[in-house]
Parts: sequence; structure tokens; C-alpha cells
Amino acid sequence: MNLRGERVVLRPITAEDVPELRRILHTPEVHARWGDEDADENWPFDNPEETRLVVELGSATVV
Repeated sequence: MNLRGERVVLRPITAEDVPELRRILHTPEVHARWGDEDADENWPFDNPEETRLVVELGSATVV
């Protein structure tokens, strides 16, 4: 299920999102806050009790 706003879309993460999300996590600003969030090899699918979402702005993944 996607949540659509005026400017962004929130949707569940897919395997295709992982490389871009890892790139974002390893930027200095994000890494300073979240550290090694993606250290688990199954990240972001390491906790089946969580629903993690991607934020899209236009066609770009921004978070």
C-alpha cells in the first residue's frame, strides 16, 4: 500500500531500493545519526515486525 501526498509517496521498501538506501546511509550526515544501521546482511528486511518505507520525491528515492 502506498501513501501519496501532494509532493511525496511513501511505500514499502523493495529489494531494488537497497543499493540506493545503503548509499544514503553511508553519506556523512546520515551515518552520523544512524551509524551502521545496515550492518545486518538482511537489512532492511531483518525485522519482520517492522514495516520500513521509502520516501519518493518524483521518481527519486530520497529516504
